[in-house]
Amino acid sequence: MQVKSSHSQVNNGSICPPVPGTELHPELFNATSSGLYTGSKALQNVNFSFALQHSIVSRVDDSSWSLPSISGKEYMILEWDFNGNHWGKGFYLGYDANGDAYFSIDCSTFDTNERSVGISTSAGNTRLHDATGAIIATAPRPNEWTKYRVFIDLKANGTQGSINVCYRELSHNGNWTSMPGMQNINAGFDTSATNQTNPSNLNGMMYLRQKKFQNLFLSITQTFPHTTSTPHYG
Repeated sequence: MQVKSSHSQVNNGSICPPVPGTELHPELFNATSSGLYTGSKALQNVNFSFALQHSIVSRVDDSSWSLPSISGKEYMILEWDFNGNHWGKGFYLGYDANGDAYFSIDCSTFDTNERSVGISTSAGNTRLHDATGAIIATAPRPNEWTKYRVFIDLKANGTQGSINVCYRELSHNGNWTSMPGMQNINAGFDTSATNQTNPSNLNGMMYLRQKKFQNLFLSITQTFPHTTSTPHYG
């Protein structure tokens, strides 16, 4: 796991990297259970009250961990937990095109043509990103521990794929609910491309966090990059 962050013990604004010796990196800790959320390892930023702070965490495939191959598969399912907050965060698949083990140029700028499908949140919105990394749908954002499930049919739309998103509010024991406006959305894959829009190129995950206060970032409960049968997704 590689991290680029502007978080600092002093107010450096959004400078990345921060002044040497003042750096503060996100940390793993044991999150407390809440409703249907079972306490587990989660990522959080360290609490210093300075605005405009950013972190991008990259996890590129290596010998100890990698995304399973989607060769010959029809479906991809991604599932993880977010803890809602006002400031921006995101979870995406990616392609490390330049081979530097990072998906970002710095702590707030993604490498060109490396960020692919995923979900981000900011203010009151949940946002769906297609294979190019572009925002293609927006819906209201839950404001608690929430489990997201992104179901991708890789064969739909002439292999461009289709995306369906559902969520479950965990802190209040909610039921699975289809995310409004995020059903049967064209994923924008291109199986002949040489960039991140080719699903066969995807070789890692990335997490974005923007927050000045200590806050839970991400707890990945399950990731299913492929399956062989159509699951229940909403």
